[in-house]
Amino acid sequence: MSDTLDFLRKNRNRAAVPVRDTSLIDSHTAQDNSENFVEIAEPIKFPDAQLQKNPVNAIESELNSLPEIARRSNIRIDAKLLEQAEQDFKKERITLETFFEAAYALVEQSPELKKQIF
Repeated sequence: MSDTLDFLRKNRNRAAVPVRDTSLIDSHTAQDNSENFVEIAEPIKFPDAQLQKNPVNAIESELNSLPEIARRSNIRIDAKLLEQAEQDFKKERITLETFFEAAYALVEQSPELKKQIF
């Protein structure tokens, strides 16, 4: 049986496939567009000296300065209320999380409001 398979593999008629061009840019197009490219003579300078010296440390310090995000939690809320709130959020271009943080900050600033809610 293996002789038959070898015979079929060796003698099968396959169409010749032209060699595929795997370059990212056609050589004719690259020559035509060569005047569109500009060489940069000097390296890009970062505005922050710390970022220029060690960008990884600068990014890590920036990340550490951001507030910590709590785990995601699900809340149950009236469907109509949520739908109306989401329309307002969309109009004002804020998220539910941003609204909650702002509302809680206002409640914390006003003892009277906090007493009414809690």
